[in-house]
This record gives sequence, structure tokens and C-alpha cells, in this order.
Amino acid sequence: MKTLASHRIPTLTPARSNADGTQDRSGFTLTELLVIITVVALMAVMILPAMARTDAKSHGATCLNNLKQVMSAVHLYAADNGEWLPPNPDYQSEYPAWIKGDMKSDQDATNIVYLIDPRCSRLAAYTGKNPHLYRCPQDPSTTRSDPKIPRVRSISMNLAVGTKPEPYNTKSAVDGSWLAPGNVASSGPYRTYAKLSSMTLPSPANLFILIEEHPRSINDGCFNVRCSVAQWIDYPATFHNRACAVAFGDGHVEMHKWLDQPAWIKYADTGLYTAAGRAADGPDWAWLSHRTSALLKDGPQ
Repeated sequence: MKTLASHRIPTLTPARSNADGTQDRSGFTLTELLVIITVVALMAVMILPAMARTDAKSHGATCLNNLKQVMSAVHLYAADNGEWLPPNPDYQSEYPAWIKGDMKSDQDATNIVYLIDPRCSRLAAYTGKNPHLYRCPQDPSTTRSDPKIPRVRSISMNLAVGTKPEPYNTKSAVDGSWLAPGNVASSGPYRTYAKLSSMTLPSPANLFILIEEHPRSINDGCFNVRCSVAQWIDYPATFHNRACAVAFGDGHVEMHKWLDQPAWIKYADTGLYTAAGRAADGPDWAWLSHRTSALLKDGPQ
């Protein structure tokens, strides 16, 4: 039976003396340890921001690639349908459109069926079972319920692009009623685009088709822009360091940096519309409106 005395208590071993009288130290002094800790801390301060930037760039690249694939699906749909673009109503339609769902509704915001089922999405046959294509990896929005679940969609389509859903004639252009009061496809005053070939002004390279939308704005599949007066209707996202991904008619995608974001983001966060003179007449609205549509001067498109 072991006794308490048999348990030896470890003691610090004194420094050993060498033949020349110097002491052999097998560890660090307190000063050396502090120097090492300081160096490691400084390295962390320098490396962590770089790692964060690399991570953000990686997310941005993923987002652009996802949007590129959805844009390719739009082109494939048009190629299979005589150049006619998918339905894009500026309201929740019971008939299949390019996409379905109101991200302000927890039920819709978690429903990937709206993204991958051809009965709900006209692009589902081209994007397949890949619901992640529709969501930016840096989108922080979640459901309001507990537990909070990430929303399934971050992107919307230009209101001036696409066709009318059933029971309307799906071979006719959307009216784009938010472009200007009373706007209609046949007489304007702003153009709408039912086919790829109708994208002449602006040119396909300057007409946006898909855009990341601010989480507070997404209430359907359509991104509304008022072109007749400086006014925010829907808001673009700012997920990528005050920038968002945008896809254009020619198929290219880019990350656009917003310049006067602080002027309108407070309204975007509340989901409120902003009238002319209330943070809407800056370079961001001008850039976006000029890439949404153009005045109809030469007749219907």
C-alpha cells in the first residue's frame, strides 16, 4: 500500500554549472518569453487582416461564379424559346416565373423548391439541383424565426427585362410599371426587353439583368428601379465591402462598388422608398438607372 510519502513532489532543477563556470540554461527567461509573445502577437496583427481580405475575395469570386451560372441559364432558356426571356412579373405570380418567393416571408425564404422545381422556376431546368447559385455566401440575412436559418436567395432580375407570365401572353414584354408612372411595353416612355435581340439601347454589355438585392428589399423576383426621377424603389446589396455582384445582357458579371452608399443605406435598412432629393440623386442611382433601361424613341422593341 502506497503512503503519502511515496508520492514525490517535483521540484525545480537548479541550473547546472559548466566546466568553465557558466550556467547551462535549458529554458527561456521571462524576458525572452515576453519577446516571443510580442513577436507572435505582431505577426497575428499583420496576418489576420490579410487572411480576412483573402476570405472576402474568395467569397466574392464564388458569388460572381454563381451569378455567371444563373446568367448562363437565362441565355440557355432564351436559346430554347426563340430568344424569348423568362417571365419576370413585378409581383408574386401564381404562375411560373424566372423565380418565385418573397424573402420577407420565412416560409418562402427557406423554400429551395422555389429555386429547383420547374413548376416554380423557369430556370430550374438549367440550374439543376443547385440552390446555392441563388444565394451570396456573404449574405447575412436569416429568417426571423428561431432557430434563424439563412435565406435561400440574394438575387433579383431587372424589372425591364423578361416576359409576362401566364395567363398573359408569355410572348410579350413586361411593362416595367415602376420605370415611370404608367409605363407600358408598347409605348414607354421607357423600353422593356422581351428578347436578347431587343437589347439595343443600352447595349447588352450595359444593360443589367441580375443583381444582388438588399435583404430588406426582396419581396418578389423583380428588382425595381425608377428611371423617370431620382428615387430608390428597391435597393442593391452591399455584401462585398460596399459592393455587389451584377450580371449583364452579354453574359459578363462584375462587382460594382457603390460610391454614396452611406447616403441611402439607412433607408435600405428600413426598407423604405426614398423620393428625389432624399439620398437618391447621387452617382449610385444614376449608374443603376442608366443600366436599367432607356427612353423609347424609336418605337416598341
